[in-house]
Amino acid sequence: MRITGKEFMKIFHEVKGIPELEEKKQEGEDRIEMPEAAKTGDEVQPVKTAEETNAENSQNQQKLEEKTRMKHRQTKHRNRQKL
Repeated sequence: MRITGKEFMKIFHEVKGIPELEEKKQEGEDRIEMPEAAKTGDEVQPVKTAEETNAENSQNQQKLEEKTRMKHRQTKHRNRQKL
């Protein structure tokens, strides 16, 4: 027996206890209304590209390395003062 995607989603929502989305037809196309949470105007964060993520990771790594160097210098300085 085969079922359509629409039938599957109806069953899925029933089983999971998720309310079904309201469907609308506009200009001959099937449209699904957005859930209320999406209508609140909350900003959606754009997906970063791999290059952006790599650049951010590189910057974070440099900051971490600089902090580590500073801590090491401070520790060396404290140890010298104790002598």
